[in-house]
Amino acid sequence: MAPRGNKNAKGNRGGKGAPMGSKRAKGNKGGNGQEPKYRPEYCLIAKMLCEKGATNAELTIAFGISRSTFFLWRATESKFAESILRGKESYDTRVVDSVAERAIGYDYIADKIMQYNGAVIRAKHSVHVPADVGAAKFWLACRQPAEWSESNRLNLSVEEGTPLSRLFDAICGNKIMPAGHYDQLPAPNVIEHEDEAVEVEVGRLRRGDAT
Repeated sequence: MAPRGNKNAKGNRGGKGAPMGSKRAKGNKGGNGQEPKYRPEYCLIAKMLCEKGATNAELTIAFGISRSTFFLWRATESKFAESILRGKESYDTRVVDSVAERAIGYDYIADKIMQYNGAVIRAKHSVHVPADVGAAKFWLACRQPAEWSESNRLNLSVEEGTPLSRLFDAICGNKIMPAGHYDQLPAPNVIEHEDEAVEVEVGRLRRGDAT
């Protein structure tokens, strides 16, 4: 039996093992920790992936690199950055076309499977997808924001003849018009009260007679 206290002795489970700080040491997970080096053929791969809608995070997974390495490649390899840009532009164009088609509706050819006297029959037929109001509103809000954006639909109209409308009439921009125009404003409401009763109440409160 191996003596206690000797971790290097054969038979002790807590043997020394691989050094903790060395990724290259045998027994530590993670291997050598080296990332693949950039290759020119990665340009075409990145472009193809972006054309299918891949994000930056998905590109890092595809190439087996870290986020920092990905941004380093994109900053130092101009062809790699250009390929990513072109691929994403191509995918964006497809999305724009899809939204435009959904906004006005479209037709497509589909297979229709039928059965006649025990035999399976395939026939082509046209399917119509109706226009989508939500897609149309989104398209118009992006292409014509001045007319269709929801943020521009704030209604600031005031009913004619109200005190607020008269105040607006007396104001020009941020400058108040001469005082002569204020005779159009309604007189303020004044609460009538007996002066003597008020003086008696104030005197009582000062003496501490309030209950």
